[in-house]
Amino acid sequence: MPLINLSGYRAAARRALPRAVFDYVDGGAEDEVTLRANRASFAALRLIPRIQEDNRALDLRTGISGQEMALPIMLSPTGNSGLIHYQGDLAGARAAAKRKLIMVVSGASNYTVEEIAEANPGAWYQLYPWVSRDFYGALIKRVAAAGYRGLVVTVDVPGPPKRERDIANGFTPPRLTRRNAWDIATHPRWTADVVLQVRSPGANPETAAGDLSLMRRGQTVIGRSVIMKNSTRCRFAA
Repeated sequence: MPLINLSGYRAAARRALPRAVFDYVDGGAEDEVTLRANRASFAALRLIPRIQEDNRALDLRTGISGQEMALPIMLSPTGNSGLIHYQGDLAGARAAAKRKLIMVVSGASNYTVEEIAEANPGAWYQLYPWVSRDFYGALIKRVAAAGYRGLVVTVDVPGPPKRERDIANGFTPPRLTRRNAWDIATHPRWTADVVLQVRSPGANPETAAGDLSLMRRGQTVIGRSVIMKNSTRCRFAA
């Protein structure tokens, strides 16, 4: 069956991946209320057509912070993508460069920042403000030296989330059970492609704690603070 939409890709992933890996990608935290709300929000979006317009010369190019994109789409960071395919973020970086899109590289990539920058010189980097100021200060300098064009600061994860699917599957914390051992054994193609070639997520060092003053002027920095209201919606303020 050809893969023509997200539902098809999701079904194919469920067949190809061990349950623990699929649930890591597909799941969310605790009761997954936010995950369902996010999906509902996207499903509620509607595109309003323009009738009797000249569409012979469509141009979807746009830009952000002086960087041009072929489409108003950015590839968001996906941690531990090397567990889905051994090429992980490197394949994503190449695809984004080919389509002239901006990719935000995960801080938990299985490739180094330099390797990904070589494949996609226009990439951005996801920064988690964790650990020590010295550590992330050195990391920001390393990312800038590699040629990254921007930083996307993730500030809404002050601690590890309680991902209940991962706990039940022995994914977090990692533990080998009879069920997941059998699951791995019954997915030989995934085992050959990933387990035998996987690189440590530590190849791309995570970031660290402190304030954002080390991010010098001239480099694009995107961060958001979330202001909760007594309503069903959230308002975001820069």
